[in-house]
Amino acid sequence: MASGRPVGGMQDFAKELAMNKHHGLLVAYNGAVVVDCESGNILFNQAMTAEEGQAVLEHVKQFDVIPMISKGNHTYVNDVYNNRIHWEKKNLDINIIEYESHGGKYLLDEKRDLLAFADFPLNKILLAGSSDYRLSCCTLQRNCCTI
Repeated sequence: MASGRPVGGMQDFAKELAMNKHHGLLVAYNGAVVVDCESGNILFNQAMTAEEGQAVLEHVKQFDVIPMISKGNHTYVNDVYNNRIHWEKKNLDINIIEYESHGGKYLLDEKRDLLAFADFPLNKILLAGSSDYRLSCCTLQRNCCTI
């Protein structure tokens, strides 16, 4: 089973499919981690170095986005109160931090200086922002891949 989700966010599905009995593999974080369902062993892990992760976190400070990182069974954010984004597809406002942390089965923690805290390899930096903001960035910069 392959997903952009963390391993914890895939394990219930793997259990339901009895992947541990069928030599199943979990390919998590868009391919950055591969776990053997039978043994639970990590077969492959290609995380960003701490320096690479910190460079990305520094870069995204210039944008109106909410960065989220994980370590162990925790999701870390700068500000747990900065959590609302508008989901255009369903025309509703959601608490994106709660949505994402629950999806990965993470506990939520706040670190005022996420950049300084992230002194460890990262498999993923999740960025959330309103669809209106993302569209305005694309229109102004003509390049949605800047973030």
